[in-house]
Amino acid sequence: MTDEQIKKKPDNIKSLLRRVCSNSSHPDPYKRLAAVLCLSKIFNVIREFPALVDRFCMEICFQVLVSLRYCYDRTELSTEVVDISRDLLRKIKDVILRNWEVLKKASNREIVPDLATLMVFLFVKFKAKETVYRQ
Repeated sequence: MTDEQIKKKPDNIKSLLRRVCSNSSHPDPYKRLAAVLCLSKIFNVIREFPALVDRFCMEICFQVLVSLRYCYDRTELSTEVVDISRDLLRKIKDVILRNWEVLKKASNREIVPDLATLMVFLFVKFKAKETVYRQ
């Protein structure tokens, strides 16, 4: 699949992300762990294609943060989710810093339309009661 084909029809990736992201906010820690692991593997592929970075990078960041919100109970499994999420968020940060010019433009992204919206979301969430989420 070429970059142009991926840009025009990212339906397979969109469907995959929808299924994985439905588990990122699930109360079951095993499902959240599975979701974060899947998002990490998916992001390793997505970051190689600029069209996919533009479309899905901030959405994955948002879903990882949603998953972190449920990890405040500090069970052993939640700690593992936090560690994996921290590594994934570092990768996402690097990709955002490399592609910030593309990401700052408003587009048809579903959850986070532009980089400014993501920044506002992050600043609002710094006040969250969950310590893990703020870190």
